[in-house]
Amino acid sequence: MKNLFPILSIALLFSAGHFYGIDDELESETTLSEKKHLKEVAVLEPSIMIQQPIPKEDIDLSPLTVTPRRKSSFLAVSLSGLVPGLGHAYLGDYQTAGILFGSSSLFSGLGSSNLINEDFQGSNFLAMQNTWFYGIYAAYRDVRAYNGEEGYSYQMPTDSFTDLAVAPFQWSVLKKPEVWGGFLGALGLGIGFGYLSEKVESHVRLSSSSATFPLLAFPVGIGEESFFRGFLQSRLSETFSPWGGIVLSSLAFGAMHIPNASLMEPEERWRYYSFGIPLITSAGLYFGWLTYKNRSLKESVALHAWYDFAVFLISYSAAQSAAIRKPSFSISIPF
Repeated sequence: MKNLFPILSIALLFSAGHFYGIDDELESETTLSEKKHLKEVAVLEPSIMIQQPIPKEDIDLSPLTVTPRRKSSFLAVSLSGLVPGLGHAYLGDYQTAGILFGSSSLFSGLGSSNLINEDFQGSNFLAMQNTWFYGIYAAYRDVRAYNGEEGYSYQMPTDSFTDLAVAPFQWSVLKKPEVWGGFLGALGLGIGFGYLSEKVESHVRLSSSSATFPLLAFPVGIGEESFFRGFLQSRLSETFSPWGGIVLSSLAFGAMHIPNASLMEPEERWRYYSFGIPLITSAGLYFGWLTYKNRSLKESVALHAWYDFAVFLISYSAAQSAAIRKPSFSISIPF
């Protein structure tokens, strides 16, 4: 037994050394494997951090667009109705705002001063009124354009002031049968009205003996058509229908002329109410149809301006005839 002890001790030592040697080899192999792995990671990590190129078709080169905030058409029109040009200032169009405000201020200043005589007071008032009319139409037109025409069902006229100013002298407009035919028809109806009311002497009564007075027919045509057909008819057509807009704006057009009776003698007023206002309302219906048909104010402005020119010219001629004490002619044409 004593002889076996040394042998067992040697065997145990050998076994322990053998097992510890394996562990060292495993540890050594594990360490080498980990180092190799770490080396691979160290090599791969930078490539991961490098930004990969983006395919050309995936790059969005379109410019960044910011949708402007919509403007209120009610506010633009209301501001223009309050002060000409104020609606355009709200839209950021300060040039148009300045022109409208400056023009209306000039006419207002002349009207309240003693720089012009009584004959020009009526002319000045008409010029100021129609600047106001055009400003409301222009504000409604421009706020719709500002909003990209989104949310509107009726295609309103978009004529500029220059378009309307040249329309009465534009052959492409005047040659249309509905324009020159409408002018002749309106004069015929006006003369018929005068014939029906000839039992009592009647004159076209507009207090102006100025030779430039008939020229006011052109700003009147622009202003009234801009407001009643350009703005009011378009706005009412949005709410009701195109023909609803035409009818309602024509009724308003006729009603607007009722105060003209104050320029007449009391016995003449009933004929104006009975014949003149219905005739003017009918003319409004025709102007409205022209605007709807052509999607433009140019035709109605041309017809309206030349009709008023004829009426104002008759008024001026009657005033001149009375001034030189020549027999005056008896004619009554509604305006």
